[in-house]
Amino acid sequence: MSEWIAYSRLEPFGHDTLSFLLGQITSMVYNVNRAKGYPVKTGWDFAPIYRDPKEPQSPDEMQTALLSLVDKPSRGGKRGKKGKKKKKITKTKRLIKREKMLAAKENENG
Repeated sequence: MSEWIAYSRLEPFGHDTLSFLLGQITSMVYNVNRAKGYPVKTGWDFAPIYRDPKEPQSPDEMQTALLSLVDKPSRGGKRGKKGKKKKKITKTKRLIKREKMLAAKENENG
């Protein structure tokens, strides 16, 4: 059995191969639609089986990672009158504002 495990690490087969192939398709869609300045992704970036195990994240690291996904700029924007871009409040700013308000209420209530 250990020989098969070693072989599958060198030459993936079965559902591991399928994960990589789906990662290749996903990376193609991502790379075609990515905005300028964003990095090129490969199939390995979207195949979770092949990622190196990382140390567990703290709640603060998880929140930072999540907020970085929400805060990324879009490729376009809605325009208001006379072609000016409308001011857009991102979800990140709303979340930060809400956290500050909750912290202020907690400080008032003691």
